[in-house]
Amino acid sequence: MHERKEQQREQVARPSGRRYVRTIEEFTASIGQLDDPQEIARTGLAVARQLLGFELAVYYRRRGDRLELASYSGSVPPELEPSLKNTFQSISVADAKGLSSKAVRLGRTVWESDYPNCPDAISSLRDLGPKSVVFASVMTAEGVEGTFGFMQLRTWYPIIPSARWVIEALP
Repeated sequence: MHERKEQQREQVARPSGRRYVRTIEEFTASIGQLDDPQEIARTGLAVARQLLGFELAVYYRRRGDRLELASYSGSVPPELEPSLKNTFQSISVADAKGLSSKAVRLGRTVWESDYPNCPDAISSLRDLGPKSVVFASVMTAEGVEGTFGFMQLRTWYPIIPSARWVIEALP
């Protein structure tokens, strides 16, 4: 079963021209070769998503009191793509709901393995059906610069400590 899953992951990575990353060391090496922050975000997002097995990854960059969608990676079902690009193009940091805003306000990683029942869930996102969600704040010397988020849309996915460590290593 594990060999079959490995083959599936390699097939998904192949069309994009990227090599399938199997270990944290390979992930770190692939990110370490990049200089441009935007390329690090794009590539890091895609590689971390693939390494951890999430279906969708997003990067929100902070602009004042808003989070703007800067990049995303993954297979978004066609019916969800307009919502991702429109509804979640810009999110208020001051918003009382939402794990992305919470990660920025607290300056740390937040997660929910049962998003439909999460008290901090954004109702319009909950309606799209994500099962498991994790967001990590992106820190710089000036403070919180943005947030990386990873979502599982079709199946439940436990947010284990090793997954959080990889996500926290991105920024």
